[in-house]
Amino acid sequence: MINIWKYYDEDMRFYFNGTQTFELQPTYYDKISIDAIPEFPNFNMRVETQDGVLEYTAGNFDIRLFVDSPEVSVRGDKILPFLSTPTPCKFLIVAYFSDTCYFHGFFTTGDKSGAFTYTKGDLHLDITVEASLREFADSYSQPNQGTRTLNISQTFTLENYIPYHFDTNLVLSHRFPAQTYRDRVGDSSVVFAGAVQGRIGQFTNWTGIPRWETYKQLAKGVGMNYKLELESPSGFITQRPDFLLRHFFLTDSTPEITLNVIEHNDAIEINTKSYVYISYRQHINSFIIVNPINPALNQVYSGTQINGILFGQDEVISTDSNDFNPSEFFFITGNDENTLMYVTNSPTQIQKQINRETKVIGIPLEFYSNPAFDKFRQGVMTYASCLVATGFNHTPIQEYMIYVYRRYLLGTKKIKKLVVTFTGQEGIDLYQRFRLDDGLTDSYYYISEISRIDIRNKTAEITGVEI
Repeated sequence: MINIWKYYDEDMRFYFNGTQTFELQPTYYDKISIDAIPEFPNFNMRVETQDGVLEYTAGNFDIRLFVDSPEVSVRGDKILPFLSTPTPCKFLIVAYFSDTCYFHGFFTTGDKSGAFTYTKGDLHLDITVEASLREFADSYSQPNQGTRTLNISQTFTLENYIPYHFDTNLVLSHRFPAQTYRDRVGDSSVVFAGAVQGRIGQFTNWTGIPRWETYKQLAKGVGMNYKLELESPSGFITQRPDFLLRHFFLTDSTPEITLNVIEHNDAIEINTKSYVYISYRQHINSFIIVNPINPALNQVYSGTQINGILFGQDEVISTDSNDFNPSEFFFITGNDENTLMYVTNSPTQIQKQINRETKVIGIPLEFYSNPAFDKFRQGVMTYASCLVATGFNHTPIQEYMIYVYRRYLLGTKKIKKLVVTFTGQEGIDLYQRFRLDDGLTDSYYYISEISRIDIRNKTAEITGVEI
């Protein structure tokens, strides 16, 4: 079944109702329901690039509807006049197969044409639909949706902070894993601290940074994924759909789906890096290696001091255990930015030097604040740095990344290119977990891409990445 809600562009927006559910502006102009099963000429939904780190790409899909469909809208229009309007309109479309399989997104017509294609005389029309998450992200990237500034005395658990991050009184509906974040990292003192956000905020205008941007940086900094879903999908076949934002960790043992594999092709992703490196705080600094015999031979290093974590298969170096005076740190000099040094104090010694280009894969995080903050020895910080344990210890948060991001270390990872049976009941969706025994290993995979759905032949083409 296909449901399409029609809004005048200026009336369509996300809002929050009294039941704390994220939904659409209720004053939709018209709606049509089509019983016929659609066709998908093109399908391109994906969650991250094969050769990048956590590069979320969302996606889109084309949906084909037949102009002679007998259904009429609430206002009495058939599908072609329902879509054909010179006034800019935004449409929400939900292609519903089952509670575990549905696809939803938005498209526009009128002055913003291009998503709706029809040639006179054709028996069908094609619509290009953008993933709903993009519309949601755009809503939280507007000038009036800057990041909320906290009072320095405010503290939250991660599960309490995220709803607070998105709205003041009425919150977005969220779904979190059963295991709390504190239990996950093994420290019951971990909080999102307004004192840390306020410290960064002395030189950062939080209201000028979109909430969506800082949420994405927080999610990446703690290894969390996210997904926009329908709330009770079967309950909104004839009503207006409500949405929820689901936060989850890819490494969790979530329920798996069963696939009927028709074609099976292997690909291999080769990870050539020995270390994963995540920088959470940094500032301009210098240090001296003292020559005890001849002070004239002292070596002075100037550059960027970094607090964060570096780990390999059998080695972990964490340098962010306290607030102001870490006993160890990473360092990159201004004249050799390709070498990452690990330095310990008392006495100051360089314990390790690593070639970043050939040996290290970095998890890219945005930094906030101002270089003038260096006089307070805080430099610039990531948004995930607002999560701290007792004594402003960042270590529990960062060491959990060893578990989350170990998949990027040296070795090979299987990628499955599959053609599977698609009836709409299998639960095929992005991030969905499945198990596959290819005769060599019995492994778990998650769906990273849905590249084709063939309704007539009841097949789907998906990519599975080994977990």
